[in-house]
Amino acid sequence: MTIQAERTLQQEVLWRLKGYPILAVPIPNGIWIPARSEAEKAVVARLINRLKGDGFLLPGAPDIILAWATGCAAVELKRPAFRDVFGHHAAGQASEDQREFARRCAALGVHHAFVRSWEGLKERLGEWGAL
Repeated sequence: MTIQAERTLQQEVLWRLKGYPILAVPIPNGIWIPARSEAEKAVVARLINRLKGDGFLLPGAPDIILAWATGCAAVELKRPAFRDVFGHHAAGQASEDQREFARRCAALGVHHAFVRSWEGLKERLGEWGAL
């Protein structure tokens, strides 16, 4: 459920951004590969380690990169807190790698935001002059 909540948010954000003069590029920074046997698990581990080693999976990278005529931004989507039949689920929290990426963006003067909703992103886009 946790993964689906952020995935659904990303789908909504990307769909809504199509109506704005903003280029949105999702960053696939994770992969799930089913593995049943120990041999399959070993192959998956080698594949993931190779992707990380080659720089294709970067800890802390944002979920979406946005670009518009006068600027750009890195956006990290975080699951909002919610309740379902299984109980209460806490809001998603930024990892240390994600916080470090945000600090690097700030040092370089690149817009960065952690957002939990389309409305939150739209507000930040307005602040940045992208709308």
